[in-house]
Order: sequence, then C-alpha cells, then structure tokens
Amino acid sequence: CRRLWNLVHEAEDKIAEAVAARGGIEAVVEAMQEHLQSEKVQLNGIGALVNLAVDDHIEAAVVGKGGIEVVIAAMNAHPSNQALQEQGCSALGNLTGSEENEKAVAS
Repeated sequence: CRRLWNLVHEAEDKIAEAVAARGGIEAVVEAMQEHLQSEKVQLNGIGALVNLAVDDHIEAAVVGKGGIEVVIAAMNAHPSNQALQEQGCSALGNLTGSEENEKAVAS
C-alpha cells in the first residue's frame, strides 16, 4: 500500500487512472481487509485510496469497491492512532464528492 500511495501521490491523473484500471483499488481494499490489525497497512491503504481518487470517475470506483467501508473499519479498529484518524477523516472528506457518497459516509 505504501508504494502505491507514493506512486500516485501528487501524480498526474493518467497514473492514477492506469493504477485503478489495473486493479489497484481492489488490491488496496483487499490488503486493508486482510490486515485490519496492522496500523501501518491501514494508514498506507487510506493514503493510497485518497491519492487514487483524483477525479469523479475514480472516486466513484473507490467508493463502489468498498473504499468508504474499509476507511471506517480502519478508524474503528485503531481509535487511538491520531495519524490514522486524521488520514481517515481526510479520506472520508475526499470521498464525498457526490450526495450519494455523503450519504454512505453518514450511515
């Protein structure tokens, strides 16, 4: 997750689109689900998802593939990790570009 986060951090949209098209979103979500107790995986996974969601199309894909749910699960699993909580809040803010996504976060 960390390498993917670095790859798409402040990258051009084309890189994020290529990573998303090649299963990057699914890989991050899967890693976060499989390693819920690892704060490092969760923090890096959240960062990767945020950096992938560079446009409405990819944001919708992140949300549709369980991005909101894994971010919330990470935050619930590690309530005392301040960095993870801050990154999680940032992610939820970034992933609520549509009214539908806002409702998903609120529920």
